[in-house]
Amino acid sequence: MRRLGAFTKGFGNFWSGLWALRVHGESLLNSRVRLELAVFGLALTGFVFVESWAWSKAWGWSLGGIVFPIILGFIFGLMAALFDRSIQVSDTRGKSNVSVFVIRALLLLLIAKATAVPVILAVQEPEINNRLERKALVAQNIMRDRALKDVDKRFEARIAEVEKLKTTGGTAAADKAQADTDGYNADRGKSRADIVKRLDEKEKQIAQEAAGTGPSGRYGEGPAVKVMKDQAELIRQELVAFDAETQKEVARLQAERNSSITTTATALEAKIDRLRKEQQDEKKKVREMPPEELAKEYLVEPGETEWSTEDDGRKRELSKYWVHDDWKPADGFMARYRELEAIEAEGWKKMREYYKAEGIEEQWYDMPPEVFTRRMWEFAMMALALFLLMLKILSSEETRNYFHFGSQAANGEDQKVVRMAEVMGFTDPDSRKALGWTPKVRGLMGDLFHARRALVEELANFQAYLIMLCRSQENNLCLTRVAIETKLRDKWETTIARLISDMTKVEDQLKLEGIPIPVWPADLNGGRDPRGLREPWRPSVRDLTNFGWEDPTAKLEEGRHALARVKDLRIEIDGLVIGMEGELVRTIVDNPGMSELELRQRLETARHVQYQREIAPRMRDLRDAVATATTVGLSVPTWERRDDDVVRSWRLPDTTTLREYGWSPAPAIRSRALATETPPPPDDPGTNGHHTLSPDELNALITARAEQIWRNEGQPEGQADRHWQQAAAQISAEQATAASTN
Repeated sequence: MRRLGAFTKGFGNFWSGLWALRVHGESLLNSRVRLELAVFGLALTGFVFVESWAWSKAWGWSLGGIVFPIILGFIFGLMAALFDRSIQVSDTRGKSNVSVFVIRALLLLLIAKATAVPVILAVQEPEINNRLERKALVAQNIMRDRALKDVDKRFEARIAEVEKLKTTGGTAAADKAQADTDGYNADRGKSRADIVKRLDEKEKQIAQEAAGTGPSGRYGEGPAVKVMKDQAELIRQELVAFDAETQKEVARLQAERNSSITTTATALEAKIDRLRKEQQDEKKKVREMPPEELAKEYLVEPGETEWSTEDDGRKRELSKYWVHDDWKPADGFMARYRELEAIEAEGWKKMREYYKAEGIEEQWYDMPPEVFTRRMWEFAMMALALFLLMLKILSSEETRNYFHFGSQAANGEDQKVVRMAEVMGFTDPDSRKALGWTPKVRGLMGDLFHARRALVEELANFQAYLIMLCRSQENNLCLTRVAIETKLRDKWETTIARLISDMTKVEDQLKLEGIPIPVWPADLNGGRDPRGLREPWRPSVRDLTNFGWEDPTAKLEEGRHALARVKDLRIEIDGLVIGMEGELVRTIVDNPGMSELELRQRLETARHVQYQREIAPRMRDLRDAVATATTVGLSVPTWERRDDDVVRSWRLPDTTTLREYGWSPAPAIRSRALATETPPPPDDPGTNGHHTLSPDELNALITARAEQIWRNEGQPEGQADRHWQQAAAQISAEQATAASTN
């Protein structure tokens, strides 16, 4: 219901500005007036749609096309709607409601009656189209029948003449051929006279145009004269071609006359066959020819005298399709209206014939379905028009006062409106002042009120946005003060600055009208103009703290130190783990015959002590540093070692790995005593080229060998442990081989 009320209020404000007089402030535009204005607007919108649709169809039938009829239809619909709107917003207070209702009801019914015609034609368009198509086909058949009769009449006359030649003999045929030649010359002479007449008229037009008395009014050989000369040249060419054709035909007739004396019955029979073939070909051409070309080539305008008396009915039917010397289907507005009348007449006839056959007495209220459909749509349009009038008659007292005061103010009777408002109880000076404003000032004051309210609402949104920015973000830290100021400035410039500009424009328009700017209302922002704020996007630290903001600088610095500590601790732990592995390799090299049990008993206890003393504290520090860096939202790089692997690093690897390091369970290679002796360096005389490596030397040698293996494999990532173990196994094997050789 709350949303419906907001929609009604907004829609009422919209239609009050479009169809009636805008009134703002503590005046007459209350919720009830807004609701009634919204109903008026919706009703008029529906009426405009129906009227535009109906008249667009009507103009489309009359003019053809799509765009222009739609434009005309919308204009007609808008004119009818504006008339209805004038009835709604007119001031009827103090006048007789009965007289106003009767006069305007008659006008509305008259408009609705006229609008109902295209509506009914549009509803029954499919049936009317079928009837028009059938009638057009009948008219085309009439035209083709007459053309076929003309063809038969002409060819039968020529065939009859040839038949007569067969009976009268060669002399008579020759005389007849001469007569044909003379007749042909006479006919062609008339046609040639027409062409010569056209040429003379064109020459006369050229002379007039050159003399400056033509249509263009220009003297001399201008573009119009050149065009006319080209046309005259075409006529001369036509005359030359005509004379050539005449001479050719005369020569042919003369040849026939010369040979007619010796012609035979066989030649005449062949001529008859040729004429009959030409007759059939031309009749086929007539049957296949479109009606437009057929009307131009074989027929004359239906009003001419070539139609016989018995063809009067056909002539009247065909004349419906003859428009401006051209064939055109009769499907315009009037043709459709005549078909609508014919449909109703046929309906009446069928109903009366049925009643007569069944012996049923006709009642005054009886009507066929075709007539009932038309009356139903007429009644619907009238009901819609009367509905618009009833909205005005049944409107509330507030709405009638709204239109009444608006009409008085629009006519310049401001003081009269103020006095009337005092009499009716509008004792508030601001309300009386608002009622005395002109429509333009009323609109500007309303725009100012809405602009101020929109600005205050957006300020509240701005304050809520600031509170949201002061809260902890996804990293559990607040934004820095600089980040908050940047976001607030963007928010201010994209929203509030635009609203302030719009409000300032309205105030400038009021100043141009000579109206002082009203003081800022006390109920909006505590009576303070937001334009007095100085850099509102830069709140103080105190304001930020009141909204729950905490400065994240110290925590961010602590997180960065923790991230650096993570890197250092990982390097230290890697060094300690690698050192323990180096000690294991050195022990294997120095004691190649030691059993696995003895090896584990000797090293695991020491490795565990070293783990508890050196590695475990660093692991705890590492976990704390990672937690600190993650809490402030910093990304901690991945570590190739898992925490579980580091925790178990003091334990010796499995037997397979020990073998890879060079350990062998067989004690036959050398005795433990021999394996643990320390020969002198290789450059010392008597050392036999072998000495035992110190732990640091062994670690350095294994590290160098691991780097070499890493480069040979293409420098892969995350394989340091495997490379180190492989290097340790190779060094251990080499040391064992050297020891056994010596």
